[in-house]
Amino acid sequence: MAATNAPAVQADDPIGKLKTYMSDVMNPHQFSVFTGCYVMPWSEREAEAVAEIEQALAKMPSDNVDGLLAAYIGHLSTCRNEMQVEFFFRILPVLVKKKVFNARTLCTSLIAHLQFDNEEVWCSGLRTLKSQIGAVDYKCCRDLLRTFLARIATLPLHMPNSAQHKVKRTVEVLAYILARDSSLLPAYMAQTEIAHEYKSSPAHWIVGDFLQSFHLSFRPLVDALSMPGRRYLRPVISTSSSHNYLWKVDCTTLAFPCKGALPFDEDVFAAQRELIIRVMRQPCSRDMVMHML
Repeated sequence: MAATNAPAVQADDPIGKLKTYMSDVMNPHQFSVFTGCYVMPWSEREAEAVAEIEQALAKMPSDNVDGLLAAYIGHLSTCRNEMQVEFFFRILPVLVKKKVFNARTLCTSLIAHLQFDNEEVWCSGLRTLKSQIGAVDYKCCRDLLRTFLARIATLPLHMPNSAQHKVKRTVEVLAYILARDSSLLPAYMAQTEIAHEYKSSPAHWIVGDFLQSFHLSFRPLVDALSMPGRRYLRPVISTSSSHNYLWKVDCTTLAFPCKGALPFDEDVFAAQRELIIRVMRQPCSRDMVMHML
């Protein structure tokens, strides 16, 4: 392949060599020749690019693979040609299948280094992320979700309508990760990460609407875990303490314990002072109060 005016790199610099190779392929004339069906079939074109990246990775320590992927994605972020972006992103899943690097390393690099300003790179990178995240276990998926939510939180809250479809592509990937049918990780773990990330920081309204609907999807679980109308009920004081756990309250807030970031009703979190006073006024209520607190 003919060389372009890319700067010369040292022979022992695999990242520089990879960037030079990508610059050569991204050259409009060279890309038309490289991808022309009259030169070689697609499988051979893909194999040549894969071999070039494998050669660069072979010269790097195993702990520097993320650096090469960062350089790969970062250099690709300068490209505005949709065909070129699609070509280079199609290579990444092939490298995962060949076990050049694993799916977690690829997904981590995609989340960290994709550029929102470049529409082609952002959307193509998200498609690659969606296709590869299913290959990790649920613990890795939870870590990736945490990183992905942190990255989504950095998106601008206000953007023109022309850029909102990129947010919609982002929500599609997020919906795939959180979908219960996908079985990537337990939904309550995902809800915990969402509550932690967006506890104080706002999200774009498209992302916020989706996360709110996901939050409300736990309403049937809340109904199953909570006692309907418990704040209006009063216990029967007796010598038996078998049912005292139903009336246990937090000793600090005097509210019923509600664990997890679930959509409980607001009255569940109210202090149960009247309940405590009513029980204390009953005879033989010392054991009951001790179990409640």
